[in-house]
Amino acid sequence: LGALLRSAHFLGGNGDSIGVMVCAKNSAPPSPVVSASSAGALELLNVYSTSNLPRALDRAKDDGFRIIGASSSVPNSDAEVYELNDLPLDDGRPVIMVLGSEGHGLR
Repeated sequence: LGALLRSAHFLGGNGDSIGVMVCAKNSAPPSPVVSASSAGALELLNVYSTSNLPRALDRAKDDGFRIIGASSSVPNSDAEVYELNDLPLDDGRPVIMVLGSEGHGLR
């Protein structure tokens, strides 16, 4: 979690432009250890927690967010797959990027 928070801050999280949402049951809670490993980014970012990530993503989609997923492997579904440089993000909608776990990827 600390490395993710550092990366989010580096990529523009010094305000309300980038926030981090974590699943409460599968992620480390904010703590002094997470703060130290994030090099202080925990205190500078908006960090949100949800107990039901699929429901939160469905609500965000209904509210106009574009939901994209990043995975190191191609999913086994019929989902649209893009290379990062070809991702159509120029329509002005806010974006939520979902990162898969190292072991299982996106579900």
